[in-house]
Amino acid sequence: MKFLKLFKHYWVIMLTVLVISFWLGFSITSRVNQETTYYTVKFYSTKIETENIDANFFLKALEKYDKDGNLSYSYATVKPNEFFEENDIEINEDLMSINIKIKAVYFMTEQEGNISEKSLERFEKVMKKVLTFYDKNVLIMDSATSSYISPLLIAIITLVTGFIAFLIFLFIFRNKLVIPNLNVYKNSEIYRYPVTKKYWKDSIFKVKNLKVFDMCMIAILFALQLSLKWIKIPTGFPGLNLGVTYLMFALITVIYGPIWGIIIGFGSDTIGFFVEAKAYFHFGYTLQAMLSGLVYGLCLYKTEVKFSRVLLCRFIINVFINGVLGAFLWGDYMGWKVDASLLYMWAVEIPKNIIYLIPQTILLYIFLRAASVLLIKKGMIPKEVLPTKHESLE
Repeated sequence: MKFLKLFKHYWVIMLTVLVISFWLGFSITSRVNQETTYYTVKFYSTKIETENIDANFFLKALEKYDKDGNLSYSYATVKPNEFFEENDIEINEDLMSINIKIKAVYFMTEQEGNISEKSLERFEKVMKKVLTFYDKNVLIMDSATSSYISPLLIAIITLVTGFIAFLIFLFIFRNKLVIPNLNVYKNSEIYRYPVTKKYWKDSIFKVKNLKVFDMCMIAILFALQLSLKWIKIPTGFPGLNLGVTYLMFALITVIYGPIWGIIIGFGSDTIGFFVEAKAYFHFGYTLQAMLSGLVYGLCLYKTEVKFSRVLLCRFIINVFINGVLGAFLWGDYMGWKVDASLLYMWAVEIPKNIIYLIPQTILLYIFLRAASVLLIKKGMIPKEVLPTKHESLE
C-alpha cells in the first residue's frame, strides 16, 4: 500500500526519467551509428579501376553535376573530400564485381540527426550518378547497410530499463521518502486537481467578473510579457539562450486561471507577430501558445506552488507542445514530409527542450515562490498556495 502511494505521488519524476531514458538511448545510438555504420555498393564495370577510386574520383563527377544544376547531389552535402581522412572508405575487387564501402554519416544532411532510409537513398543516388559518369554501361548489382543499430529499439530498451530502475529506487527508499500533507486541499480556496465543477466555475468567474484593477493588472503583465521577448539569458551553448517571457505568462495564469491563459496565449502570438514584424504567420503557432496558457492555468491556478507541479507544467509544454507540436509546425513551414518532421522532432526539438527543462523549471519555481509572497499580501491569491510541511508515509 505504501509503495503504491509513493508510485502515485512520484509519477511526475517517473515520467521525466522515462523521457530522458528514451532520449538517451535514441541519441547515443544515433551517435554510435555515425561512427560504425557503413553503406556498400556492389557494381561491375569494364572502365572503372579500383586504383583510380579516391576523393577526386567523387569530386570530379559531382562537380560536373553541380555545374549542370543538379544541386540535390552536391558534394558540399555528401562531403566526398572527407572520405579518406580517417580511412572511412574501403574498396574490394573480385573477378565479377567491385565493392565500395563508405561511412554512412557522409550522406546525412545538416537537418538529419540520425542515419535513416533517406540517407541510404541519397547514397544510392549519389553512387549511381558517380559511377555512370565514368561508365554509362556500369552494372549496379546491390547496395546495403552494415553495422546499423535501430535507435528506436535501443530507446525502448533504455526506457524499460529506466522504468525498472525507478521502481527499484522507490522500493529501496520507500521508508525514507515523504509526500506532502494533503489536508491543505480541504480548503475551499484551492484545488488539488483541475477536474472539479467548482474549479471551472471559478475560472469562468475570473473572465466574466473582471474589475478595473484586474484589467489594469492583466494589461501590465501582458505588456511585460511582450517586452521580455527580447531578453535572453545566455547558457554558454550556441543557439540555446534561455527566454523569460514564460515567467509573466505563467504568473497571469496563477492569478487569473486557465481560460485567461488561453486568451493571453492567443494575444501574445498574434500581437507578437506584428510587434516582431515576422514575415510568416501560422495559426498553428497561435494554437501552440494557447495550449501553453491552458497548461499553465491547469497546473498552477489556485494550487500549491510546488517544484513537482512546476516541473510537470514545464514537462508537458517542453516535450509535447514545444517538442512534438513545434516540430510538426516547423516541418509544415519548411514543406517537409511526415518522416522528416519526425526525425527533426527526435533529433532536434525534443532533445533541445529536455535540455531547457530543468533550468526553466528552477527559474519558474523561484519566480513564482517570490511572486506568491507579494500576491498573498495583496489578497490576489489564497495564502495556502505556499507549500506546507511534509509528513512521512508512516
